[in-house]
Amino acid sequence: MKSIWQRIKKGSKNIYLCKKLRLLGRLTYPSIILPRISYKHLMDFPSLIDSQEIFVSRRSNKVCEDTFNKVGDVYTLREDAIEPLDVPNMSLNLMGGKFLEKYLKYIPNDKSGGDQNWDGVTKIYLCDFLDSYTVTNEYCPIYFDVREIVNQYFVYDKGKSPELTKEMQSFYKMIGKQYIGGKNNEEFIGNIMLAHVPTNLNYWHSEFRLQNYREQLIERKKQKWIERLAVDVIKQILCVNGYRVLPDILSPIPKEHYMKSNT
Repeated sequence: MKSIWQRIKKGSKNIYLCKKLRLLGRLTYPSIILPRISYKHLMDFPSLIDSQEIFVSRRSNKVCEDTFNKVGDVYTLREDAIEPLDVPNMSLNLMGGKFLEKYLKYIPNDKSGGDQNWDGVTKIYLCDFLDSYTVTNEYCPIYFDVREIVNQYFVYDKGKSPELTKEMQSFYKMIGKQYIGGKNNEEFIGNIMLAHVPTNLNYWHSEFRLQNYREQLIERKKQKWIERLAVDVIKQILCVNGYRVLPDILSPIPKEHYMKSNT
């Protein structure tokens, strides 16, 4: 009983405080994109992608003239619009749900709690995150057709090392082949996937993920081989499929993909 009363009290406080701050012009964050306990913790992205056309957005902190090249009426994404270090686990926003382009100006602060992953059960109160975001008007949206960027393959190489040689020997043994080294670098084939990663301040947050040949996540680290493959992914996949605007008609995400079945 005490827990229920505490939730009611907290909810009332949140409504009162947020309404007061909005009237004073001190709270502008869109509460509509917050996670809700009536939402599924994680959406089944593969199923969603298979069922319809899906777009995601990313905020460029550069002006549009420095984000896209324009040739006639055609916009092409510049290779320097995205930093190589940002490519592994790159943050994207799922469109077609509650997230709109105008919400790109809200930036969750690092290590503030707002950018932490939502656990799927905690009710989020905006009054707990009043200092967890900043607002910018200097940005340019970048859009990607998800079907054009996921399940794409890329080639990457890693310099020789005793650890890598041992791993390659083990891998070849597992698939019943003999490992023959001799190169300065080993070349591998990786692939791209998109994961739903809702945060405390944005249920529609997702991540662009690079997987190695073992289908393990390639982490965001300052290593030369990761930077090389990120540059290739930018040039060969992201720039080729980066758009300045969304289609005139965007398919909405069906509610059954994010609402719990019992709600």
